[in-house]
Amino acid sequence: MALLQTRGRRKISNGSKRVVRWVRKGGFEVSIGEGHGGGESETGIDGDDISTPPGDVIIRLDALDASHLAQHQPLRWVGISLWLVPPAEERDKLRSVISTISSKHSSPTFEPHITLVTLPSDANAAIPNFDNLSSFEITFQPVAAGQTFFQSVLIPIPASPELLDLRVSACDALKVPFQPYFPHLSLYYGDVSDEERETIIKELHADGTAQIGTDGNASVAGIQGFRVHELWVVKCEGKPEEWEVLEKREMH
Repeated sequence: MALLQTRGRRKISNGSKRVVRWVRKGGFEVSIGEGHGGGESETGIDGDDISTPPGDVIIRLDALDASHLAQHQPLRWVGISLWLVPPAEERDKLRSVISTISSKHSSPTFEPHITLVTLPSDANAAIPNFDNLSSFEITFQPVAAGQTFFQSVLIPIPASPELLDLRVSACDALKVPFQPYFPHLSLYYGDVSDEERETIIKELHADGTAQIGTDGNASVAGIQGFRVHELWVVKCEGKPEEWEVLEKREMH
């Protein structure tokens, strides 16, 4: 993804609408997105040179662009979700990050995942086979602070054409209305203040878990992204620790 450099501001050219703000001394904004045909957090960022940037860096999802999100999400949720999950090695590393945050901040633990679509558990829709599912690459953008319980501290994921196509196919097959979509991988669930979310992000940067290169490339636990090979069908009923994986489907 090309970065368009402007005076005092860096913008990601992916046709995005979502804005996050890098709050630091002499801060600037990064535009990431909910692209149509190419982005919701959302087009690959390549490169190495991953390092912790100078100064305090906090990324917040812009409240003005979060109007489609629930203003307050409950601690319990009932529904069936389709998840895209990391391969085992990356999943273990990200699960460790989630567990570490949980032990420090008394938050729920859960499997690392990117939600593709969610529907009510009483919906009369059979989960389609999604024949010939093709694996694809996803990349990470810098860890951000959200505004809801299930989007509290997270990794935005660029919405590549492959991801968006799969999302559209899932919504069509399940007869779910296509709503604005923000692909992300959560690291922390919690209905807390902005200050606490910022504290968690600062801790992740301070110990090197989360890093941002000078070119904007990001990593968490040494991972810049992964290839999606599995889709899980998950019953999200009760607390996150009680969620049940109903089925796992391979992507080729």
